Amino acid sequence: MTRILSRALVLAATSGAAAIGQTADTFTLRVDVDIVSVDVSVTDAEGRPVIGLGPDDFEILENGIRRPVDYFSPGTAPYHGYVLIDVSGSTLNNREFMRRALSAFVAALAPRDRVSTGVFGESLTTLAGWDAPRADALSLLEPILDSESGSGVTEFYRALEEVIENAFDGVTERKAVIVLTDGRDLSLYRELVESNRLVEVDDDRRFQSVLRAAAEGGAAVYFVAVNTDRNLDTNDAGADEYVNLGRLFGDSPVPELYLEQVRLRMERLAGASGGRVSYPRSLDEAVELFREIGSSLSGAYSLGYAPDPDGGTVRRITVRLHELPHRIRQSRTEYRIVR
Repeated sequence: MTRILSRALVLAATSGAAAIGQTADTFTLRVDVDIVSVDVSVTDAEGRPVIGLGPDDFEILENGIRRPVDYFSPGTAPYHGYVLIDVSGSTLNNREFMRRALSAFVAALAPRDRVSTGVFGESLTTLAGWDAPRADALSLLEPILDSESGSGVTEFYRALEEVIENAFDGVTERKAVIVLTDGRDLSLYRELVESNRLVEVDDDRRFQSVLRAAAEGGAAVYFVAVNTDRNLDTNDAGADEYVNLGRLFGDSPVPELYLEQVRLRMERLAGASGGRVSYPRSLDEAVELFREIGSSLSGAYSLGYAPDPDGGTVRRITVRLHELPHRIRQSRTEYRIVR
């Protein structure tokens, strides 16, 4: 197999990547989605969070047409944030900042907010539940981060789907999953190596299952994505699929196409759930991203509206404030309908 630079594989992978890549920054939702969700953080001229707003203070427009606000959760409602950390072998080089990142996230939350933590490699393990003291979120992670080994198996999709479907039982307030990962799941890599085929997103049944869960679960998924095609760590000492593909497929574009597909899947998941993906290029930037996510979630307002059934394929979302001078940051600004 190491000598097979399959032209069919390269062409198929390139075709799939191009088709998906056109919507890399335009998230995709199915036409039968009942509610489009968007989180917004509101700050004053000095950058301080603005609380106390109600649904009548906001206006939502889809492609310039006003849509009624069908769902609203205020910035004073508790936020439940599940921090999911990838401790598979491919993230060994990133563990030095996991402590700092988690500490920054927890410190940015308001006292009313709740945090739960979990890790995944071959399987998901929840370390600290919603009612655990916040100190446990970090202390229970310490032995894992101190370990110099990691699972060679990454069941990323299964772990995320399990969190979305089970971790928020009984939670009616705002909720989010914050994931530190490179986004690589064993299923995509194994299919490529064993079948000489890079599966496109719409044909990836395993991924489509977690994508449906993200779209329907009500928890926004935020990724702090490391070692992707946008911030590749070429010195990664862990179980690196990208390096292995380079050995298998030589000078072909397959390893790069694989990384692109991994990233695009994270972007799909974030878009379907109303979250976002960030690509830190340094330790300090990653820590700051966790702090910023914690701060924005704590003061965010969650809004939802029914999409126009007769609208076009690409929908642009604009959230405005009625007669208020404050600044708004949206979790999503655009999505694409798939029929």
